[in-house]
Amino acid sequence: MKQRLAYSFFLLASLFMLAGTVYSQSGWIRQNPFPPNERLLAVTFTDANTGTAVGFGGGVSGGTGIILRTTNGGTTWTYQSLGTSYILNGVSYIHGLHGVSFINAYTGTVVGESGKIFQTTDGGATWTCDTFFNNLSAVSFTDANTGTAVGVLAMLRTTNGGVTWTSQSSGATYSLRGVFFTDANTGTAVGLFAPILRTTNGGGTWTSDSSWWTHYCLYGVSFTDANTGTIVGPGLISCNNGNCDTLDAVILRTTNGGVTWTSQSSGTRTSLIAVSFTDANTGTAVGGDGTILRTTNGGATWISQSSGTTDLLTGVSFTDANTGTAVGNNGTILRTTTGGVTGVKDNPNLIAQIPNQFALEQNYPNPFNPTTTISYQLPAIATVELKIFDVLGRDVQTLVNERQSAGIHSVIFDARDLSSGVYFYRLQAGNYRASKKLLLLK
Repeated sequence: MKQRLAYSFFLLASLFMLAGTVYSQSGWIRQNPFPPNERLLAVTFTDANTGTAVGFGGGVSGGTGIILRTTNGGTTWTYQSLGTSYILNGVSYIHGLHGVSFINAYTGTVVGESGKIFQTTDGGATWTCDTFFNNLSAVSFTDANTGTAVGVLAMLRTTNGGVTWTSQSSGATYSLRGVFFTDANTGTAVGLFAPILRTTNGGGTWTSDSSWWTHYCLYGVSFTDANTGTIVGPGLISCNNGNCDTLDAVILRTTNGGVTWTSQSSGTRTSLIAVSFTDANTGTAVGGDGTILRTTNGGATWISQSSGTTDLLTGVSFTDANTGTAVGNNGTILRTTTGGVTGVKDNPNLIAQIPNQFALEQNYPNPFNPTTTISYQLPAIATVELKIFDVLGRDVQTLVNERQSAGIHSVIFDARDLSSGVYFYRLQAGNYRASKKLLLLK
């Protein structure tokens, strides 16, 4: 009997240790740090591997604008050139770049100070430039043609991929810091002591919710559909008889398209600058002193995560519930493939979210042109390789080649450079291997 009890105890302890091995990986890992005088302000990923970060060097606002690019999930980041036409007497006159939006791995837009708008259709190998008068802070595109940029007393709209930009009016002049569109017509813009602006006709008209604008500076906004969105910003400094105190950072939530907004408890007095949601429940907010907050229940509760830095974080982008990147001061680039979770205690629901077996799903849509999503699930941490092959068995493209956490993952396959036809995708994760067929029709 004693031997049986001892064995049972050993078995339970082993299972517990195994669970610790599976779930207790570093939540956020610093990637390829850049010189400390560089400040990264925004980041966007179109899939788990392909991302762009923007900001400036020189340590102060107005420094030389920079663009960084990765195609391997941040294992390496490279500088991209904006061309020699912006160099005068050996000095760049491209100032800070503040906002970035890509609709696929190739087509993207970057905005910044002095009204600069840069655009690329080849993944940043080359950039074209337009210049407007006011500083621009953020940009949001929903397809290759339709986008909106906002900034200091500025709101610009294009419906032809940036060939021309038209100034729009929100009914007043504000310093806007964030913008997010869920489709060509439906968008939200926020700013410094500005009302929450909302449009459902592509910016032809904007409605304003002034409930919060005298109380907060609002910086970041993220929607997962036309109705469900979250806004973040820094807390106010409240003064009474010369005694001043900083209030908690603000998090606002809507589930009815901005008709009403509800304040959520952030539990922190450090500023929140950016937010990214991948579904109605799962989101991450970042801000001052390396603050990272995470919710898996639509913001009912926010859990603080360890970032390993005290640098200001100003941008965050997630491509699925687990895979995300945050950027900030001193060249900070942080990466997670576990949703930022460092252990089961950080997320009591984590075990319920872990699949019980390996699986490779059929891509969707299929047939497709030119992009499709491939999803797969891992019951444990594994080294994952996901490749595309043609009908002759030739290796066409590697989509994933990294160690990933347990959970459900997805990656976008962009086949714009391939010919129409049948292709195969193969997943290898540990000892598991599976293949499926996909059809590209152009």
